[in-house]
Amino acid sequence: MTVQSGTATGLGIVLESFRQSFCALRVDPAPLDVTDAFWSAEAGRFVAPRSYGPLPDARVIGYAAFGGALVSKYEKDATGRVIRDDGIPRIRRFSAVQVVMACLCVSALRNTSLHEIGDALEGTHRLQGYRRWHLRTLTAAIRARYPSFEPSQDSFFLFAGTPQCVMQRIALNALWLQQIVACGCGVLDQCSDAEARLMGDVFPPDVLRGDTQSLQEHSYMWQRPLWEPRSAEFLAAKVAARQVRLRQRRA
Repeated sequence: MTVQSGTATGLGIVLESFRQSFCALRVDPAPLDVTDAFWSAEAGRFVAPRSYGPLPDARVIGYAAFGGALVSKYEKDATGRVIRDDGIPRIRRFSAVQVVMACLCVSALRNTSLHEIGDALEGTHRLQGYRRWHLRTLTAAIRARYPSFEPSQDSFFLFAGTPQCVMQRIALNALWLQQIVACGCGVLDQCSDAEARLMGDVFPPDVLRGDTQSLQEHSYMWQRPLWEPRSAEFLAAKVAARQVRLRQRRA
């Protein structure tokens, strides 16, 4: 995917900007299984992005956040159509919001934003394995629990994999989003006992030791055109905060 050059704004400033913009965001970390929304009666099978794995053995589970539609990711022309370069959708210049979303989408926490897909499908027929009918079935599945959910105003983050793995990823991802909304740049210095346990479940030992190369390799889109170095900085700060927390517990 093609991406325009990002901003050079520091991570702390980005996190504070996000906190100020989305201070009213309400995160509900309760997992919601939406796997059945990918069933196509017409095709007689599950239709989903290949990266999600074989459904329904693999599950698609997400969590909701209300009061902010995150995130608009793709560049559009004056008519609202997604711009493609040699058939590849063009990623818009990274905003502060996109940088924060990249921090929450490091490799072990990789997810898809419903708004990211829905916003793009207004200007194209399919994207990342999604089709327009997915928006209808996913919205219906979410509204079965949250009747007031509005895709243009709220967010839903989708994770795929085995249920146990997905649940841990959702819990940590939602916790980090809640922390950023509440504390902005203060998130970089804090780690609760629950957070430390979740990080231990989600990340491999070399990341948890703070190995610089491993932190980069597990950051957002490492060695790809979309690589976001501030996601590596965010992950390194959270790992350091966890190490401090564990030392305090042992003292």
